[in-house]
Amino acid sequence: SWQLPPVQHLYLSKPGHYIGHLLGHEGAGSLLSWLKKQGLATEIEAGISDDSDFDSNSMCSIFSIALTLTASGLTSWPQVAHAAFLYLDMIRKEGPQDWIHQEIVSTYDMGWRFLEEKEPSDYVQEIACRMLPDRKVKRSDILKADWMNPQWDPSAITSLLTAMEPQSCIIFVLSSAYGRSQGQDGKEDSKESGGRQKEDPREEEGEEEEVKEVDEEVAAEVAVEGRADEKKSASDPFFDLSKAPPPLTEANFGTEFWEASEGELSRLLVAWRAAPALGTLAADAVKEMRLPDRNRFIAKNFDLCPQPPDLVTTLMTPHGCLRSVGIEDKLALQNAYAGFTSLPEKIPHFHNWMQTKGRDNIW
Repeated sequence: SWQLPPVQHLYLSKPGHYIGHLLGHEGAGSLLSWLKKQGLATEIEAGISDDSDFDSNSMCSIFSIALTLTASGLTSWPQVAHAAFLYLDMIRKEGPQDWIHQEIVSTYDMGWRFLEEKEPSDYVQEIACRMLPDRKVKRSDILKADWMNPQWDPSAITSLLTAMEPQSCIIFVLSSAYGRSQGQDGKEDSKESGGRQKEDPREEEGEEEEVKEVDEEVAAEVAVEGRADEKKSASDPFFDLSKAPPPLTEANFGTEFWEASEGELSRLLVAWRAAPALGTLAADAVKEMRLPDRNRFIAKNFDLCPQPPDLVTTLMTPHGCLRSVGIEDKLALQNAYAGFTSLPEKIPHFHNWMQTKGRDNIW
């Protein structure tokens, strides 16, 4: 996470959303795509939360990148963080791209055009918050402010990217491995760590058995994927409990945690700032990561097509006619639901055909 200047008043350009859009991208060339390929992470969330006054207020904004790591990802968490920094370096090098901004504008326009209903109380609360003086939202934009992004402001994007350097961020590593490093393996009343923190005690034996079953299922999935080495408990090789000082305790909730030493921070910063050496994960990340491809599936024409006269479609199967579907009114067909009341377990011809086809050729 980075503490950045306030951006909630920049609702017409949303520079933080531009950066979050790229970091949270999951397609080819993205940060998550590379991490998945290396077996280091499974999910990512990035950006400045609009739902929390803590993350975005009149004093500052908090830009966060949240990654769900695998067991290998925890073992290599400095490399995962380095990959995120390298992706930010790539964005800075490429510079703000207007075509990416236009795609974001198009998605916002669709979101507003087909806005789903909300709970009335939640909607009233959102509108009331937008009316606060520190938001600086124009009266005419109060309803649509969250879905507006008409202004292209590359200088604001560059300003935020400049502040997002390794030395100015705070990193939390949250894992039950830090609880296990204290000899707590879940068979007893244990405390799961979070960010080198401990977890609340479990009170029921049934819950402990459920957790054990989940761990076994995860281990089985890992073995199927060919990563049998991850069947062992996850651990942080950069944290040695025998050499670590006593944990600190958070004042409000009593959560225990450890802080990295100055020496550890210095070593990490030197590694993250250095040019990636050939043959390393960092070098592979630089080679693989890039800006996303243009999204050719963004809709721009929402005109309703003319309704064909007397449209009737018959769905045929090896057993004959299943159902006739027709349009009987003058309203355009927007949704279609297919219902199959009683089908045999094995449909002749189709079942034999499916057995001869690969999965990729069926779907």
